[in-house]
Amino acid sequence: MKDQYVGDENDYRKYGLLRLLAADGVPATVVWMRRWDDGRSDGRRTAYLDRPERWQRYDPELFATLADLVRHGQRRLSRVEEAGLLPGAHFFSELLPEDAAGREAYFALLLRRVSGRDLLFLDPDNGIEVPSVPYGRSGSSRYLYLHELEALSRAGASLFVYQHFPRVARAPFVRALVERCLAVTGGCLAVSFETRRVLFLLLPQREAEGLLLERAKDAARTWKGEIEVAVHRAEGRH
Repeated sequence: MKDQYVGDENDYRKYGLLRLLAADGVPATVVWMRRWDDGRSDGRRTAYLDRPERWQRYDPELFATLADLVRHGQRRLSRVEEAGLLPGAHFFSELLPEDAAGREAYFALLLRRVSGRDLLFLDPDNGIEVPSVPYGRSGSSRYLYLHELEALSRAGASLFVYQHFPRVARAPFVRALVERCLAVTGGCLAVSFETRRVLFLLLPQREAEGLLLERAKDAARTWKGEIEVAVHRAEGRH
């Protein structure tokens, strides 16, 4: 995640989902997986803020706050943290290194800080690892690696992960991603939240499944027509 993305369309959907999943006292930690701004055009999709009649109904309070941040040139993660968009959430805001040793230290610190947290949101620029970008190499800070996902799940956290859609057929991509993630976490089910450009994947701990599935249903109702919600169950696990 980079400051330049703050307030764009994906951000609106992301915080909207988090506000529902982590409502009513569910403890949450937001792991920005923060990277430096690179001067590219990413994050410029803010035209939706000029169409309140179309967009604000999903979460009026969130819409108004993001519009204010963009309007006043305050597109920074620190301002999101200060704005109270995610009441009660903790934030892990350290810069994510590219090198393997630095990255290992980053996740070791994260594991110490999130002990006992129920919901952990991971916000890599691109999503889950790809074969073309090896761990610890240039560009690896754009990805979350499966062994990191496994360690966080073993620590007891329910996981909520950002994934940018590549230019491939979506249904098989989602199915394969769910299978990969459930294989490393040992979970029984996953919930996908599919938007125009981005997928969010919820991997609940077994004891949190009932509550988080209810929250996912709330999200499906609230964001009907804008976010497609589906439950995926691992074969042979109950």
